[in-house]
Amino acid sequence: MRTVTRAIALVVLTASLMVSAALPALAARHLSYRGETSQGTRVRLEVLRKADGRRFLTEFRVTLWITCEDASTERVGFWIGERERLDEDGMVTLELRDDGFFGYAFTLTATVRRDSAEGTVELITTGLTSDDQAQLCQTGLLDWSAERVRRAGAFAHQGHGLVRLG
Repeated sequence: MRTVTRAIALVVLTASLMVSAALPALAARHLSYRGETSQGTRVRLEVLRKADGRRFLTEFRVTLWITCEDASTERVGFWIGERERLDEDGMVTLELRDDGFFGYAFTLTATVRRDSAEGTVELITTGLTSDDQAQLCQTGLLDWSAERVRRAGAFAHQGHGLVRLG
């Protein structure tokens, strides 16, 4: 009888430990938002909300039109796959740079609420003229807004970058 009691106690203890270990992972929640910029291009962001209420921007993707000094335009995509903590008001500001050959400066402001998010983006980068001369290309300061949607899938990239879409 004593052996049965110990076995039951061991099973109950093991089950309790497994459930308590799983609760923090279950309590973390991914929130997805989709919307557009003032240019009418797409924006997507993902936010991780922890059980303790802390929130993190884990993904931001945006498609933008840049205008260059020679008045040419180009469609580009920019992505951020880094975990950035939102402050208590749901706000975050990021200033990212790449000083490489086709470098860029990208600024993002975001305010994330339960069912919506909004902010600004600005991209400054370099480009080439039709005769291969360097020129400055930029978006200017753009507004964006997004509404919360059902989660559409995880974003696998980390870091940040610029993709020329042509």
